[in-house]
Amino acid sequence: MNKEMFWQLIDESREACKDNIKGMAKYLEGRLSGLSLDEVKSYCGIFDTYHRAAGLDGVASVGNLMNHEMLTDDGFTDFRNWLIAQGKEIYLETMKNPEILAEKAGEPIEGWYEFELLGYAGMRIVEQMTGDFKQSFVQLTDEESRDILDEIVYGEYADKQLSVEELQSRFPKFAERFIKENEEYDMESKLNEGNSINKSVEVKVVDAQVLRTMHDEEGIVFQGCGGEVEEWIDGVNEMLTEVGILKDGTRLEDVTKFEHDGLTNLLFKFGKDDKIDMGKLAMWRLQTHAQFGGTWLSDYVPNRLDGYIKVQNETGNISPERKNELYDKMFEWICEHIKNDKDLFLTLHGHFGMTKEELHDHSIESLDDFFTEDNPEMNNDEGMEMTM
Repeated sequence: MNKEMFWQLIDESREACKDNIKGMAKYLEGRLSGLSLDEVKSYCGIFDTYHRAAGLDGVASVGNLMNHEMLTDDGFTDFRNWLIAQGKEIYLETMKNPEILAEKAGEPIEGWYEFELLGYAGMRIVEQMTGDFKQSFVQLTDEESRDILDEIVYGEYADKQLSVEELQSRFPKFAERFIKENEEYDMESKLNEGNSINKSVEVKVVDAQVLRTMHDEEGIVFQGCGGEVEEWIDGVNEMLTEVGILKDGTRLEDVTKFEHDGLTNLLFKFGKDDKIDMGKLAMWRLQTHAQFGGTWLSDYVPNRLDGYIKVQNETGNISPERKNELYDKMFEWICEHIKNDKDLFLTLHGHFGMTKEELHDHSIESLDDFFTEDNPEMNNDEGMEMTM
């Protein structure tokens, strides 16, 4: 595959999904799945080269204004995905002069000019073909890279971090459009404030390794969940309700967010009182796997995280059951190997602090005579030798 074929694929996928831009990634995956492994790997290398070529401060400043002045590092990654999705003309011209975005920028995705899923299209197909997503990390030859990079002409702004005021001065049409969009977005956000149906949901953010401790729990993991978590929660519950999977008003609201292998993922746990048609969910998961990467928690942990692990109790000590087992063995050994009553008394009472009643509980009554107030051995275990 060369760069011309790459841009043809991008344009075809965008045009096929112009009424539903979110579906572009799924459509692209379908097209890639019909190519050879070498061609898909070439696609991945070309995508990565264009993506890295746009990783400049000036481009980040442009993306920041377009995304409500809230662009994160991950958001910048996803903004560059969105920029590539716009096609060769807009991509190359933006590197030179972002004024083109004032007129030709495509629609945002749920309010954001970010497209995380597009960045995983090639990776997912390589993983399907080989079982190893890391084979999608392809480095082009020097000649192939030069063929791409020599065509990119950077404007004077590209390597500069620019404020909103500087963007207004340099690119007035661009700034005017997206400042206005931000004002409208802020207005809409205020009007909708407090009305979200999942406003009470508390999303837990954990390290991926925490999933390895979730014994006897089940749920579904969605992979590549960019954008607002709240929108994912609403979207997943709405989809599963519409197709008859969630019943009687059930909502999946025990949600855990974690990062793994460069992806932002969400785990939706199943509660014991949730009314879920598991048969329908299993079929839906398979049908939408290319789009959402849906995987059962019980499959994700052994296949992606090297399996479940045992956890110490909250104090960090051994379990009470194991402690009692060791205690019984220790006590049995002491009673078997220390035959002298005096030494046994010094060991059990003087060293371990066992009372007369506790010794009786273990059927040891031969040491009662040592429990006298004037017994000099009571608190004197100096020089005691124990050969264990």
